[in-house]
Amino acid sequence: MAVIDTGAVEELQEALLDCAPRQHPQGYRIHNNQAGFLEATLRQHAHWRIQAPAEWRARASKQSGEAKLECPPMGELERVLRPYQKQGVAWLGFLRENGFGGILADEMGLGKTLQTLAFLRTLQNDLGWLREKSLLSPTLSSGGGEGEATSVERQSGSSLVSSGGPRAERLPHLIVCPTSLVPNWVAEAEKFTPALKVLALHGPERHARFERIPASDLVVTSYALLRRDAERYRDLEFDTVALDEAQHIKNRQTQNAQAVKAIKARHRIVLTGTPLENSVLDLWSIFDFLMPGYLGTAKDFRERYELPIAREQNAESQRRLARRLRPFMLRRLKAEVAPELPAKLEQVSFCELTPEQRSIYQQVLEASRQDLLATAGMQGIARSRIVALSALLRLRQVCCDLRLLKLEGIDPDTASGKLDLFGELLEEVLDGGHRLLVFSQFVSMLTLLKENLTVEGIEFCYLDGSTTDRAAVVERFQTNEVIPVFLISLKAGGVGLNLTGADTVIHFDPWWNPAVEDQATDRAHRIGQNKVVTSYKLIARDTVEEKILTLQNRKREMIQATIAGEEEFAASLSWEEIQELLA
Repeated sequence: MAVIDTGAVEELQEALLDCAPRQHPQGYRIHNNQAGFLEATLRQHAHWRIQAPAEWRARASKQSGEAKLECPPMGELERVLRPYQKQGVAWLGFLRENGFGGILADEMGLGKTLQTLAFLRTLQNDLGWLREKSLLSPTLSSGGGEGEATSVERQSGSSLVSSGGPRAERLPHLIVCPTSLVPNWVAEAEKFTPALKVLALHGPERHARFERIPASDLVVTSYALLRRDAERYRDLEFDTVALDEAQHIKNRQTQNAQAVKAIKARHRIVLTGTPLENSVLDLWSIFDFLMPGYLGTAKDFRERYELPIAREQNAESQRRLARRLRPFMLRRLKAEVAPELPAKLEQVSFCELTPEQRSIYQQVLEASRQDLLATAGMQGIARSRIVALSALLRLRQVCCDLRLLKLEGIDPDTASGKLDLFGELLEEVLDGGHRLLVFSQFVSMLTLLKENLTVEGIEFCYLDGSTTDRAAVVERFQTNEVIPVFLISLKAGGVGLNLTGADTVIHFDPWWNPAVEDQATDRAHRIGQNKVVTSYKLIARDTVEEKILTLQNRKREMIQATIAGEEEFAASLSWEEIQELLA
């Protein structure tokens, strides 16, 4: 007689079905990308023992996250990257070394962009590093012989990933992201990896730049433009394709999903802070991009996972899916890495002006230059400071939303590129279960944000100079966790409030003095806050806002000593600096 744990046998049977074993003369073969999942399943039952070659065990250990991964030399980024970010770079290297795709799913604000750029730079600096550091053969089988397929191919026959590591020749990398994040990727690359030759394919003149792709290290485009330019990409091949905010391909039937899956690339990665946005099936579409076939067919996945989890809340199916995803999804939360982080994270997020904004911005800029020169010639530089301050105010309003200028005939849909960026950040913040404070110096901008939130059905609190009972509004936000957003006038609510109920801060427009912004951020970052606070500053690219940032860095000590406001800052500007801001 034998006593058998039927539950364990059934669980093992389900796991083996997930692994899709194939008939082989010596038994069954399982693809090497299933090693971590199978090892984790067997490890749950102490009485199961597996016999396998040492290299199989080593590979499974790395997939499961038990083995320590070695980060490549980071050069000048060595002091920039935090320990968990170096682990992220090493993990991306492990994926590439073994021909796997993966999702870097760190929570918003933990530097997924920086980790990706650092990883891509290591490839450009030394394509041989991964191969030199590889301790494992590129194939794996439970029988120890030659592994299953060493590449994954789509029906078109184009090789997407190769488990043999990077090839000798260089190919550019491709970043696909939402439209509003294209300038942010370019800016981050310029800041952290200036050695990479970056090519942004966006705007009406982008087609003329396609011929520069072979000479580039990093190509950045948007989902919308990739979809429109699909034919132009048909004959191109990239080393690595990285999708930022990959929820844009969550529906496998959309043109976005079909366009990115048609790209020829040797390695694929995905970046998202919200890997599971609407349904379990979203994950299938993402993995169909990363490693087609790993999660089976969409029909099988729906029957084996989506329906049991969504309809039946089947705990075992949830645990089994988690084990399948873990080897190829790296997710760290702020709470987990807080010991490695400062208490406050600050990030600049760039956006582009809409064509209508850019046109009016140029008109206002040109008229302001003429007024400034005329005033300086007739009334002297002292008087011209007032004119310059007025001009800068109007330019900053244009950067926020054209409707702040009270012009007639403005189309709300094209009035603000920054509003689009705010919407994307807001969605990610809410999806992550965070609560946020939104500061603006313009009450009229806060009014527009109120209108948007109302239309979208998002609850919010509001405070500006006209608010009579500030304490009641603050108390309502602090004690009512179902209200995720607090809109606050920078002048009225930048000091004197305790808002530790929020852990995210968005500065919709930059203030002259960064110390004032810091004080506003400290409404959430103060005693009583038990979470890492992330602060975002929204900046319109190639505008006076970007120049204000540069000026702030150059005059930081002086600015921090003049907290009072714009007048003091304007008085401190030299004639050359005024001209620089209006250049």
